[in-house]
Amino acid sequence: MKVLLRSMMLVWVLTGCGHRHDYRALYHPVGFQGGINLASARVNNTQLDKQQRYMFGQNMEFELNDYFAIRQETWFAQKGAAVADGVNVLGATVSGAQTFSPDYIEVDALLKLRFDYWGLKPYVLGGPYLAIKEKSRTSSGAPTVDYTAFDFGASIGAGFEIDVARSVAVSIGGRYSLGLTNAIRSTDRWTTQGIQILLGFEFNLRPDRKNVKAARRYVRHYREFKDLDEYDLK
Repeated sequence: MKVLLRSMMLVWVLTGCGHRHDYRALYHPVGFQGGINLASARVNNTQLDKQQRYMFGQNMEFELNDYFAIRQETWFAQKGAAVADGVNVLGATVSGAQTFSPDYIEVDALLKLRFDYWGLKPYVLGGPYLAIKEKSRTSSGAPTVDYTAFDFGASIGAGFEIDVARSVAVSIGGRYSLGLTNAIRSTDRWTTQGIQILLGFEFNLRPDRKNVKAARRYVRHYREFKDLDEYDLK
């Protein structure tokens, strides 16, 4: 009878009141981040040099369970590459150091795996991105490049978050991105690449008013279940 009572209480807490994930899902972490993009490109079989550029944007997460989340990011991302003197690129030999500097609005859809060690939250993530070209600039001595309207690719990365307040965390991370399609209108093939170093701030949005009672109910029942061992059920 005592074992049955324990089992019924467990089922009631997990199904009627919700798993821990259900309570946390009432909160959708949002954030802002930015940093350096060491941008480069590969043109046919030639690897171009890195150019220091920048990117910044916003993000939102939708939790799947205690470990996995879908992370949506929107960026203003500066990409590009640098070319050294004498390098042949796009059928022309460059005179002097030159730069290619396209800018994009980029949307990422990433799967995030994270852990929580007493406020320190390491994570890994990865997924596809779609970038829409906004504008481009080329230094005066570089060959003209006709970029396509879209660039599609994938990003992988890792980092960690540190809680600094009740609903605020600082995130530090690194990424590697690789374009999977030709980014220029040409018989030559241009694929974008980048190594990003990012700093961000994450905030937990409070649940909407209709979910406040459900959250409070969860906390009350969860505490009652944790206190079962204090009763004499032997």
